[in-house]
Amino acid sequence: LNTYMLAAIVRRKTGKGLVEYLTPRLFEPLDIKNIYWEKSPEGIEKGGWGLYLRVVDMAKLGQLMLQSGRWTINGESRQLLPAVWVERMREKKIYTESGICRDGYGYQVWLCPFDGAYQFNGAYGQYVVILPEQDMVIAILSGERNMFATGGVIAEIGRSFAKHSLSDRPLPPGTAALRLARELRTLRA
Repeated sequence: LNTYMLAAIVRRKTGKGLVEYLTPRLFEPLDIKNIYWEKSPEGIEKGGWGLYLRVVDMAKLGQLMLQSGRWTINGESRQLLPAVWVERMREKKIYTESGICRDGYGYQVWLCPFDGAYQFNGAYGQYVVILPEQDMVIAILSGERNMFATGGVIAEIGRSFAKHSLSDRPLPPGTAALRLARELRTLRA
């Protein structure tokens, strides 16, 4: 609910809801369209939940974080978010050792148990995981049973992509990753 309060503060201070306020500053530069954000009965976007995005748009937000708030628009690199804020947001601010997600919480992001990774997290398996050490973003829409960031999907990302799991050697023939890559090439956006 703290994030809902932030949304209410934005409305009170600017006279605009989150979508209206963020569109020219964030959504338009990232070419994110058709934004829907659930509102409270008072007409305030819920802030911490209820934002509906396509997985490609989720990935764009993750990439923006990976690039320390920088985005290229029409060939020109622009700083959309202050780099120092992006860095600070992934520092542990709230200790959650006794909670569901035990790795901590930064500014609006859950921390992951591996390699300085952090994530935006939606209920029941909507994840944008940013892995700075690997220069990687993973965006997922899934049907995870767990409400928060501790589910099997996050554990598998850690097993598969944490620094100790990656190698510079090519994958051996017949691995599941190569089969998946071949299958993905047949899909169309």
